[in-house]
Amino acid sequence: MNRGGSSVSVSVTTLMSRPVCFFSQLEAKDADYEVAPGLTMETVAGHNRSMQCWRLERDGKTIFGFADLVPMRAHVRLPWIMGYDLYPVETLDAKKRLLPQAARENWICMFYHDPDEPLCRLQQHEKEFSPIPYRGDD
Repeated sequence: MNRGGSSVSVSVTTLMSRPVCFFSQLEAKDADYEVAPGLTMETVAGHNRSMQCWRLERDGKTIFGFADLVPMRAHVRLPWIMGYDLYPVETLDAKKRLLPQAARENWICMFYHDPDEPLCRLQQHEKEFSPIPYRGDD
């Protein structure tokens, strides 16, 4: 390895066995943390153990990026869980917790895999949710 002109010999085994944190290439964070004022990252297990959703709160409004928890509008139905989620029971638990809150608090929801309407608000009915396309008309 060559850093700043000086030659340092480091084995590949040594490099591979050291976490990238050691080389200051990655900063370890708690499961939930604030990136900047009003912007938080939240670890939500289900799709995998370390998937993170983001929440931005400004002026009493919230926009929430559901990541792979709810990738498209079609997945707002509670039992609609992707076949490749590693922990589908935890996905269902997270959806049961977050979707009612999103509807109740009128969040703008980002379903970033949705090709047509990635920004929606949710309307809760007796047993399901309806995504209402967001047009920025607050």
